[in-house]
Amino acid sequence: MPPAPLQPATLEEVFAIVTGATSQDPIVLKASTDKLKQVLEKPGTLDLLQEIAAQKTVPIVVRQQSIIQVKNNMKHWRAKRFLSDEQRSRIRARCWAYLDEEDDVVFNCHKLIVAKISRNDYPALWPSLIPDLFTAINQGFSTCYGSAPVEGPPLLRLKRSLQVFDAIVKELSAVKMPSGFKVLGTILEHGYMVLFNYYSNMAPILTASLTPESMGLPRTSEDITIAHVTYKCLMRLAIHVWQRMARGGYAEYRPWLDEFFKSSGFQMQSLYEHRIAITTSLNSSNLPNTPPVLLTVEKITQHVRAFGKFFRRLQQLETKKFVLLPICTDVVLYYWNKVVQSTEVSPELINDTPFAVFPVRMLVQAMVIFRESLKEWTPVRRDGTANENVLPRDFVEGAVRLLVTRFIPLTPKDLERWEMDVEEWMNQEENEDEQWEYELRPCAERVLLTLSVQYKSFVTPILRASFDSVAAQSSLELSDILAKEAIYCSVGRCSYSLKDAIPFQQCLDQYFIADVQNPDPKHSIIKRRVAWFIGKWIHEEGAPANNGRIWEILVHLLQDQRSNTEMAVRLTAASALRMCIDTLAFDVTSFEPFIPGIVPQLLGLISELDTLEGKRRVIGCLLAVIEQSQTRIVPLMDGIAQQIPALWSNAADDGEGLLLKGVLISTVTSLVTASREASYRLVDLVYPLILECFVPQAATTLDTDGINLWLAALRNSPSLPSQPHKYYNLLEKLISMLNQNFDLLGSITDLLVSYYVSNATFVLQLHAVPLFEAYKPPLTQNITVNTKGLINSIALAIELAPSATWGEPLHVSGLFSVLVNHLAEEKLSAIILMEYILLFSRIAIVDVQVFVTLVAETAKSKGVPEAEIWEVIMNQWWNRFDNMSEPRHRKLAAMGVSCLVSTGKHEVLNRFAFEVANIWLDVLGEIKEQESQREDDSGLSLYWDKPFEELYKNVDETPEYERQKEIFNNDPVRTAKLTAYIKEMLAKVQAACGPQNFNNLYASKMDVRVSDQLTKFLGV
Repeated sequence: MPPAPLQPATLEEVFAIVTGATSQDPIVLKASTDKLKQVLEKPGTLDLLQEIAAQKTVPIVVRQQSIIQVKNNMKHWRAKRFLSDEQRSRIRARCWAYLDEEDDVVFNCHKLIVAKISRNDYPALWPSLIPDLFTAINQGFSTCYGSAPVEGPPLLRLKRSLQVFDAIVKELSAVKMPSGFKVLGTILEHGYMVLFNYYSNMAPILTASLTPESMGLPRTSEDITIAHVTYKCLMRLAIHVWQRMARGGYAEYRPWLDEFFKSSGFQMQSLYEHRIAITTSLNSSNLPNTPPVLLTVEKITQHVRAFGKFFRRLQQLETKKFVLLPICTDVVLYYWNKVVQSTEVSPELINDTPFAVFPVRMLVQAMVIFRESLKEWTPVRRDGTANENVLPRDFVEGAVRLLVTRFIPLTPKDLERWEMDVEEWMNQEENEDEQWEYELRPCAERVLLTLSVQYKSFVTPILRASFDSVAAQSSLELSDILAKEAIYCSVGRCSYSLKDAIPFQQCLDQYFIADVQNPDPKHSIIKRRVAWFIGKWIHEEGAPANNGRIWEILVHLLQDQRSNTEMAVRLTAASALRMCIDTLAFDVTSFEPFIPGIVPQLLGLISELDTLEGKRRVIGCLLAVIEQSQTRIVPLMDGIAQQIPALWSNAADDGEGLLLKGVLISTVTSLVTASREASYRLVDLVYPLILECFVPQAATTLDTDGINLWLAALRNSPSLPSQPHKYYNLLEKLISMLNQNFDLLGSITDLLVSYYVSNATFVLQLHAVPLFEAYKPPLTQNITVNTKGLINSIALAIELAPSATWGEPLHVSGLFSVLVNHLAEEKLSAIILMEYILLFSRIAIVDVQVFVTLVAETAKSKGVPEAEIWEVIMNQWWNRFDNMSEPRHRKLAAMGVSCLVSTGKHEVLNRFAFEVANIWLDVLGEIKEQESQREDDSGLSLYWDKPFEELYKNVDETPEYERQKEIFNNDPVRTAKLTAYIKEMLAKVQAACGPQNFNNLYASKMDVRVSDQLTKFLGV
């Protein structure tokens, strides 16, 4: 019987629960929170919660909690189990009551609720949504900005109406289906000109209100807010038009889009200038910094940034078309002019705050817009044609000088942060790829890089001249040091463009060697940049990593521990080392003499660091050294291994700690792989680490890393002994994973194969029955992705171990019975059933009497005649033979059925004249074609054979490679001549049945032509 439907909750019940969920009493809070989860499963609860939130007499915390719950459960909006059509109608109708909502938390949840509803219901179920919303917007503008402007509730209602519309457009813009485009198109048609006219009318109001006298008036900030939300709505609609135009649609909106862009450009410039004047007065104390004034400044800053966001989004979507928009060039150059202007004021007026004259985010926004436009102003386009829109040479050179001298040098704040917390500062510096769109210096570097690519002929001479002017300089003045560091940074950042202009070898031999040997503490700034420069230059392929001088300098910097500031130098040297190593041109021969000096320094640096992120970065460098050094790391292996346990125990089982543990596991994995046979010395380290990867608190994050280490350990170990060993102790865990963890089934199969290849006999002696039992769930679940590999692993174990270790366990575990059931049911794919037959062939080849016994015992356990089991097997043997496309599989099946024939079983021999004979003829026909070409005394030359390297690609350069290769070479399918094999099996069956009896009962039924062909092939 289906469960009885839940009864709806009452308004009083829900109100009491939500009130309790806001209680300060932990006991009441816990009980009410649990009840709230339960009541949310009842039908109609969302309707009741919204009703509670709409009642302004209810305590605000209860209203907030109620509306938050509605917002968080909007995923159930269309589910009839949660809401009826009548309840949904009540919720939609009640939405209009929130347009007068004063509490921002309640309203912000409400607008998201309306947006979610609109995505599902507009226009089909809520056709009046947009018309009614614009009725409220029109009334609001008429009342608040008419001939007799009013404030208070009408202004609030207008603001809320615009915010709801903005949320709706944002939600629908995320819909990528054609239906979503159509709905947004109707909204666009309804509102774009209305809102555009309203904003156009407000523009002069904004400009007029930005005066010292009106900055502190509440109405000023409200006007800016209304204008800002109106502009956001227009911006979203314009972006939608821009995207659709890129796909060939919305051509009728092009004039409006051009006009909107042009007016945005003019308005941005006007407001930008007013804002500079206001903030200049504010920072010079000519304007009081009262809360109302600060609020207005914050609002206008937010609005000015909105223009940049609009331009940037258009630019991201279509850069080529962006620069063709009306006055686009003027807009971009105006932004750059603000960057230039910021260098003419005191540095204190540049800050990451909305109250600064030049907020960092606005300057970064300006730089990004300028940078992204540069590639469209390059002198020569990608197709080789000349470009008419090119920046003049003096402009480009001026921009380069500005960036190099004003934005790229380290600031006093940078140096202060360096002194206070070296590691934290370095962690932020290393995340430059994430910071360049948010911070000035990284952004300035990217602008310079783009200029060097797009205007190479202009930029290269000026950077080369700047480099030459400071490279040999040894001044101890901080200003000179900072200038030199900035030029090194600039040249290194543009290394790809400058690699033919800068004499890198001369830098190594003369300039850099002198820089790193300078004992002055202030010179740490240069040392750090030298390390970074080398890493960047090599990584960008400015020079190959085959120069001993590179390693000499980096090792020297790794060893420099004379002051706290040298920590930044050493960290940068470690990062540079990794960048040099991770290149295609890396030459391990030139690197080898420095390995004994590098590894101890890296280990010492790791132990000195306090932050997990810093440790993780240096361990990553050590990992790269290990991977490239390969067996050269063996003499240092023990020293590395000794550091791992302490690092592991000091890392917590949380986000950062688990990330560090993951890097440690990867390091040990690389150490095992690099040391190959010598990795047996690491057993005492590897074994506990593997176990640690599967403890509950770490398994979700580290299980894959643990398996990789486990697999590397098995593949690189000598063959496991036939006696207790720590790696055997892991088998119980592996069996448990095979039985339960289907997500990692492919890797688990690889582990099983490695164990079998190493010592299948001892593995099966220890755990044959539980191991075979663990195979049943994944095979029964029909996880097709890894089923083939799983079956092949069973076949491998059977091939390598004596039948005494697996024959009885196959029956006792029930695995053989499961395989037979799958053959009988035929629910699996033909390819998987084919693999079953290949497995049965392998069993028969190794010990056919065990196979016969397994069939007999399976029939007995099922309570069916033995002939019924044979019928299933022989039917599938014949049917699946046609699915075998690879000759080696066809030969294996032929050999397997030959072994079954040798048993003299009637159920097999009854198919001898047709199915068996035809299988033999098919395979012998392929071999005949080959045999005529092979030399007499070279063994079997198999035309269909594939090279071992092609079949086993994942075990290269490991001890397991040789083990796998030996198994491959000794496989009877490759070594046994099929004609001789069949004749041997025929002799056995004739001996069992008697020649005359065999001929009369079975062979005589064969078609004459088939018999003649078979006789010819076999030579009998």
